Amino acid sequence: MSRIAIELVPRFEDKFIEEMKIVNKEFPNVDTMNIPDILKFEMRIPEACDIAEPYFENIIPHIRAVAVNKEVPLPFADQFIKNRIKEVLVILGDNPEKVSTSSNPCNSIGLIQKIKNELPGISVYAGLDPYRSSVPEELDYAHRKVAAGADGFFTQPFFDIKLMDSWIKNLPDTKVFWGMAPVIRESAITS
Repeated sequence: MSRIAIELVPRFEDKFIEEMKIVNKEFPNVDTMNIPDILKFEMRIPEACDIAEPYFENIIPHIRAVAVNKEVPLPFADQFIKNRIKEVLVILGDNPEKVSTSSNPCNSIGLIQKIKNELPGISVYAGLDPYRSSVPEELDYAHRKVAAGADGFFTQPFFDIKLMDSWIKNLPDTKVFWGMAPVIRESAITS
C-alpha cells in the first residue's frame, strides 16, 4: 500500500486549517501529514495534532527529544491515544545545547525507548541525516536507534542519488521514508 505524505508547519491555527483544507481539496490522495515541532512558533505538537485529526487519516508528529523530560511520564500520551496517533518521528531537536525546553531532557535513543515503553502500540521512527557525520558514524547511530526500538527512519533530504543508493544498500531490511531534494541547477547550490 502506497502512502503519500505532506509536511505542514503549524504556525497559527487559522492558517494551519486553511492549508489542510487546500491539501484535502487539491491533493485528495494525500493521506498522511507530518507535523514538525518548530520552537519559534507558538503552536506545539499536541495542539497541532488535535487540529489536524479531522483532516488526515494518518498524522506523524515530530517529537523533539530535548523537549521531553526523561524522568516524568510522556505529557502527550493521552492526547495521542485520543487522536489515534499510530506513528511518531523522534528527532533530537535543533541546537539541543541551547534550546532544551526540559530540565532533564532525553536524547533521541532515550526518547525512542521511553515512547516504546509508555506507548507500545505506536511505531517510532528516528531521524537519519546522511550529512551529519561520516557514513560509518551515522550508520552506527542508526543501528543504535534500531536497537533502542526504532521501527524505521525518516531521512533528511539527499542531494546525491549515489549516496542515497549506498544508504539503501546499508539498510536493506529497514523501513525508511527517503527524502530527496535534487539539485538541478547551479544556482540551487549557491543560494
